[in-house]
Formats: sequence, structure tokens, C-alpha cells
Amino acid sequence: MAGCSAPTAGSAPAAAGADTADAAVGSGGGSGGSGACGSESGFCITVDITGAATVQGTAQALNLGTCADFAKGESPGGDLQLPGLLGEEIGGKKVSAVNEIREYAGPGTYEKDVIRSVGGVIDVSIDTTPYQLADETTAQAVINADGSGSFTFTDLKEGEQGNPTTPKGMISGSYSWTCTD
Repeated sequence: MAGCSAPTAGSAPAAAGADTADAAVGSGGGSGGSGACGSESGFCITVDITGAATVQGTAQALNLGTCADFAKGESPGGDLQLPGLLGEEIGGKKVSAVNEIREYAGPGTYEKDVIRSVGGVIDVSIDTTPYQLADETTAQAVINADGSGSFTFTDLKEGEQGNPTTPKGMISGSYSWTCTD
């Protein structure tokens, strides 16, 4: 996929107990057209976020297995880590999003109640500001059999930092990915 840019952040280890089917984290690939957004295997992630912060652009992420293995998941009823962003610079902002689907049952559509981060709730951070679930948040993840997919959300609320009575910003958006073996 032309136009993807290589992230500047380093790789992070997969979660404990993760195998190649769910080890999909940001990678510090080379520059220009290398990696998932060029000819090597992995994920090419397109980000489009609006609201209190605006981010648009692409990044690449590592896939340690095949695209089909990613789509199948580790085991029936296990968790599937979505392709992650670990402080990758996209559109001039550092974006982190490491979420997973609980009780993954294979390709399909998954709603907010089964999507979470390592901390237990959906989390997307832009620069150093975390955005998390609010009462009005909607979220959905779609995994296709070829390993491609998307994660969309509306109304993630800026995390409670400092004074909880201060109005907080909201973001909505998506990140979608293609997978290349």
C-alpha cells in the first residue's frame, strides 16, 4: 500500500502468553517503503481521529505470524490483540492504542463490551493524553479472514487528569489495517 510511513518508535514485546497469532504490535521498521506499508509482511494501519485531537495518517505494525493465523486467533475463546500503535508518530502526533478482543471466536464483528486494553477498558492515547470509555461511547472491531480489519469508536473521553470537574475533550475515529504476508 503506497503512502504508509514507517513509525519512529521501537518494538514492544508481545503480551505474556501471546503466540504469533496475537503478537501484533507497533514496530520500529525502516524508513520510507519498508515493512507492512511496502513489500515486507505485517500490518499497514490507517488512522483517522477527530474531535479534541485530530490525527490522520498511516503507520506499520509487526505481525509475527501469517495474516490467516492472526485472523484465526490463538485459541477458541482466547483474546486477540488488535494491531497496536505504541507511540508511533502519525500526522505529527504520537498515537498509542493497544486494545484486544476478549473471548475471540474468529473473524467477525465485535462490540464495545468485549473490547479492552491491557488496563481493562478501551484506551487510545494521543501525545500524552489518554482517551477512555464514557457512558456515550460506542466501539466496534471487525476482523476479516484475510487478517485485515478495523476498530472504530465514538466519544472516547479525555482521561481524568487533575480536576475531574474540568470539561474534558472527546475523540471519535477509526483505525483500519491491511495485512500482508
